[in-house]
Amino acid sequence: SRLFAEYGIPPQVAEEYIANNIKWLYEWQARCLKSKGVLEGTRNLLYSAPTSAGKTMVAELLMLLKVIKTSKKAIMILPFISIVSEKTKYLQKMFASENLNIVGYYANNGAASFDDIDVAICTIEKANTLVNTLITEQKLDQVAIVVVDELHMVGDSHRGYILEVLMNKIRLPTIQNEIQIVGMSATLQNIGVLASWLDAELFISDYRPVPLVEYYKVGNQVKDVNGNVLRTLQNLHPSHKEKDKDFFVSLVAEVLRDGKSTLVFCSTKKACETSASLLSKLLDEYADEEIIAGRQEIIRELSRTPGGLDPRLEAAVLRGVAFHHAGLTTDEREIIEDGYKNGLITVLTATATLSSGVNLPARRVIFREPKIGRNFIKPQEYRQMKGRAGRKGKDTLGESVLMCREEEEPRVRALFKADLPVVESCLRPSSPGMHRAILEIIAAGAAATKHDIERYGECTMLFAEHQAASGTEKAREIVRKATHNAVDWLAANQFIAIGDDESVRPTLLGSATMSSALAPEEALVVYASLDKASHNFNMNNELHIVFQVTPTYMTNQINIDWSHFYRMWELLAPDNRDIGKRVGVTDYFLLRAATGQPISVGDEHEKDHKRFYTALILYDLVREVSFEKLIQRYNVDRGMLQTLQTAAATFSGMVKIFCEKLRWSGMEMLVAQFQDRL
Repeated sequence: SRLFAEYGIPPQVAEEYIANNIKWLYEWQARCLKSKGVLEGTRNLLYSAPTSAGKTMVAELLMLLKVIKTSKKAIMILPFISIVSEKTKYLQKMFASENLNIVGYYANNGAASFDDIDVAICTIEKANTLVNTLITEQKLDQVAIVVVDELHMVGDSHRGYILEVLMNKIRLPTIQNEIQIVGMSATLQNIGVLASWLDAELFISDYRPVPLVEYYKVGNQVKDVNGNVLRTLQNLHPSHKEKDKDFFVSLVAEVLRDGKSTLVFCSTKKACETSASLLSKLLDEYADEEIIAGRQEIIRELSRTPGGLDPRLEAAVLRGVAFHHAGLTTDEREIIEDGYKNGLITVLTATATLSSGVNLPARRVIFREPKIGRNFIKPQEYRQMKGRAGRKGKDTLGESVLMCREEEEPRVRALFKADLPVVESCLRPSSPGMHRAILEIIAAGAAATKHDIERYGECTMLFAEHQAASGTEKAREIVRKATHNAVDWLAANQFIAIGDDESVRPTLLGSATMSSALAPEEALVVYASLDKASHNFNMNNELHIVFQVTPTYMTNQINIDWSHFYRMWELLAPDNRDIGKRVGVTDYFLLRAATGQPISVGDEHEKDHKRFYTALILYDLVREVSFEKLIQRYNVDRGMLQTLQTAAATFSGMVKIFCEKLRWSGMEMLVAQFQDRL
C-alpha cells in the first residue's frame, strides 16, 4: 500500500487493489500518471496501451483522486451496457471505503438526481443526455473529470458521432474550462490528431503483461506470421478424420489437456452454435464430479431464464462448452459468462461482439475463419479480438490462431502486417452528426449566434483532423462550411429560427428533439407519425400506439421475409389491417416486395412497412405471447426479442418527453402507460 500512497491513493482503496492481486503499478502506469500536469489535474490525458495491460486502472485512480481532491463529480463513459454494469459493480466494491455514490446510467437505469451522486458510469448515449441536462441547468461546473474508454470509437459509423458531439460540448470554452478529460484509445496511426483535438498529453505504451504469440493455420499446418511451418496437426482420434477435417477440434484439445481455456471467434451466430455442437461431441472429457455438478447447476439456471432452456446449449454445457451471441437473452449470456469465469465452461464460441464486451480472456484465441459476417476481418477488429489471449495472473503466454483456407493465406499474412488504422471524424459536411451537434449546442443555450457556432466548429475533431493535414486556415474553411450547411438544414426543417442579427434560437420542435435525445432526422419521422396519428387514431386496440413507440432504429436489425409478411398481412384482423393502412402499409408495396421486385435504397415506403412489421412483434410482446410462439411466427431469436423490448422501453421514454415538450398532453399520456408496461 506504500507504493499506492505515493500517488495519494487512500490506504483502504489500496488494500482493495492488493486483495485483487494488484500489488503495484506497472512501470508504464506510473510514468503515465506522472505525465505533465495530469495528477495535478491541470492537463488532459490521452493514452494507449495493449489489451490486458491495466489501461483502465490509470483512469480509475485519476478519477478517484480528482473526486476526493475537488469534492466534485466524475463521469466515466464506456461503450456498452454490459461493460457499464460490470464496471459500476466493480468500482462500488473497490471504492466502498470512500463512501462515494457510484451509479450506472444505462438502458432504464440511472439516478433520479445528479446532485446525489459522485461518479456516473454511463453508456455514450446516456452520457450525452446527462451532459445536455447539466448544460441546460447550468450545472456542468459540478463535474471535475470526464473519463472516456475506447475513445477511438469516435470513428464508428453508427455511434461515433454521438461521442464526438459529447466531447466537443465539454471542450467548448463558453461552457467550461476546468473539466479534466482522460481518454483511453486503441493504438492508431493518427492518435496525435485525437490528442490535439482534446488538447491532451499523449502517452503510448506497448507493454503487455502476458506475451502474445500469433499463428495461423492452413490445412493441418500451423505457421508463424511469416508463413514458416511450425508443426503439423493430427486428428484427436482416427474416427474424427471426416468430422474434423480442418483440425479445429485438435487445436482446442491441445489447450484443454493443460487445463486452460479457449475462446473461439466465429463469423456468424449459426457458426457459433455448430462449432460448439461439434466440440461437445468430439472433445475428450476432463471433468471431475465437482465440475460436472457445477455444469448441471448452470443448466438449472438457464432453464429458469425467460426463454427457457435451449437444448443445444444444454448439450454443450454438459461438456464444458457454450456459445455466446446476440441471439441469447441477457440472462443467458450472463450465466454463461459466469460459468466461463469460474472455470466450469472451458471453451466459449462467440461472435465478434464479445471482444468489445465484458472481459473474458483465454489462454488461446482461435479464429474459425478470417471473417466477421460476410466481410474479411479488418486489422483493428483482429487486434481487438486477438487481445483476449493470455490471462493475467493465470497464463505466462497467450496464443492467437487464425484458421484460413489456402487461397486466403496471402490476405491473412497481409493482415498481420497491416498499418495501424486511421480514425476520422463522423461530423462531415451535411452529415446527420453535424445536424445533431449544432442543434444541441443551440438548444442547450451554449450557442446564441452564428459566430458562437463557428467557435464550436474549432472544438471538433473534424477541425483538428484538417488542421493537421492542411493547416489552420483550410481547416477553418472546411468546418465553417460544414457548420453553415447544418444551420441551413436545421432552419429549413424548423428546428431553429435565425434572426436578422444572425442570432439563433431553438424552436419548440428543436427543444423537444434535444430534450428527448432523438436525432433530428429521427425526430422528423416521429413528429410526422405522431401528428398523423393524432388526426386519425384507431382506438379499437393497442397496435396503433405500439407503432408510435416502435424504435425507428430497430427496423433494420430484423430480417423480414417479405413473402411471409404478405401472408401474415392477408390474415391480419380487420382492425390491425386498418392500422397498418393508416401508418402507410399498402397491398401494392407488399405484393411487389413478396414477389421479389426490386426496392430502391432508402425507400420511405419500405421503412414504414419494416416499422409496422416490427410493431407487430412488439404488440405480441406487450400482450405477453410466449417467446416460443414469437420465434416461430416472426423467425427471430429470443435475444432479438429482448433487445426489441428493452429498446422500445427506452424509445417510449424518449417519445414521451418529445410529446411533453411539444405540449401534446393526450399523446403523452398514451405513450407513458406503454413505457411502464414495456
